[in-house]
Amino acid sequence: LIEGKAGAPPRLSILDTKERLPWGSHTARHAIGDVLAAIKTADTSLVFVNTRSQAEMVFRELWALNDDGLEIALHHGSLAPERRRKVEAAMAQGQLRAVVCTSTLDLGIDWGAVDLVIHVGAPKGASRLAQRIGRANHRFDEASAALLVPSNRFEVLE
Repeated sequence: LIEGKAGAPPRLSILDTKERLPWGSHTARHAIGDVLAAIKTADTSLVFVNTRSQAEMVFRELWALNDDGLEIALHHGSLAPERRRKVEAAMAQGQLRAVVCTSTLDLGIDWGAVDLVIHVGAPKGASRLAQRIGRANHRFDEASAALLVPSNRFEVLE
């Protein structure tokens, strides 16, 4: 049996937006500007959401504010396989600053360049959140960084 030291624990933070959090809603429109600002601070980000429709909406809203022309892509299961592969190849080559995605990028793809995971909405489970945070920073000696973005006031508690 070989035992080793545990890696660095992840750095988790919850978005502290100046915008008023809605009581209900799962769009997180109130936080899109903050999400874009977080993307700008990182080299490469994955922006996880829970549904395809939310992925489409977050992607559109980010593009509407993206005056700097940051390379942001969309990835979910309803996209054509060749389109998903194109996004995956661009990410692997370091051509993208962020990908808005669903569970399609939870498992199996390791991009060492990802230094920030942004999770929009409640992750609906600790194991899902841990898996998604694990997409960032595959160095054993450095912490993975994750920003949790609640869509509404109840998700802050969740």
